[in-house]
Amino acid sequence: MALPARTTQIVSEIQIAGYGPVYVTQTVGEVLTAGFAPVRTSQVVAEVVNSGAGYARASQLVAEVLVPYFVVPPLVTYPSYPQLVGLGFSVIRRPLFSTGKGIAASGREVRVQYFSFPRWEWELTYEYLPDAPKNGSTASDYRTYVGFFLAVAGGTLPFLFKDPDDHTVTNNQIAVGDGTTTTFTLNRTYGLGSDVGTEPIGYLDTSAAFNAYENGVSTGAYTLNTTTPVNQQITFSTPPASGVSITVDMSYYFYVTFKDDQIDMEKFMYQLWSLKKVTLISQKG
Repeated sequence: MALPARTTQIVSEIQIAGYGPVYVTQTVGEVLTAGFAPVRTSQVVAEVVNSGAGYARASQLVAEVLVPYFVVPPLVTYPSYPQLVGLGFSVIRRPLFSTGKGIAASGREVRVQYFSFPRWEWELTYEYLPDAPKNGSTASDYRTYVGFFLAVAGGTLPFLFKDPDDHTVTNNQIAVGDGTTTTFTLNRTYGLGSDVGTEPIGYLDTSAAFNAYENGVSTGAYTLNTTTPVNQQITFSTPPASGVSITVDMSYYFYVTFKDDQIDMEKFMYQLWSLKKVTLISQKG
């Protein structure tokens, strides 16, 4: 049962001898909605009129506005984005950073990096999604895709996406030992030499082979913690010695959501549908 919605409004007029009226024209109280934080808008609009003079106005005082919100609870397991044969070309993939920019009076520009690592966007196109059962199953590619979109409630719930061109690394350095630290974040590196970018993986593919090495020597004295997306960790039984290169072989997913709350499916032939564009965007956990 919803909580009552309360809207309180007071309009008052006070007459002061020898002066014009003092008006407090509006006070707005509080609206409470079940399941959300209270929404409060406190507003006072006042006008003071002085005898024989222009009037002075305190035109608006806004005390507090709380926007209702709903926090999506963390999932125990995350669904995987369906891999269907109708995925076509082209595929657009873009890294996204956030940069603050300021220009001084002299014209010098200052830039500040807000993201320590990028978010990623993918624009995918499905040339065809058959709506006919296959391999004895009652589910078609079309119904599988639509069902997945409904299951994650559009852009609401996160899921795991395996990028066909970026889902595995071999001999990937994740850290250098310092003789004390035992826990390290699993990350993957792009580039060579000094032109590299490193970021944490979204989610480890635990169904694929995983190997860890210290200075190129395989070790099994570790445990993996894959509880938190974008914070997948390896913990060694003994701290790797100072200067030891820690590398891994692994497969991984990106932790993403649909960017939008709608998709446009087009039927272009009997039992054949297409999806001209769907956009996925990575999340930071």
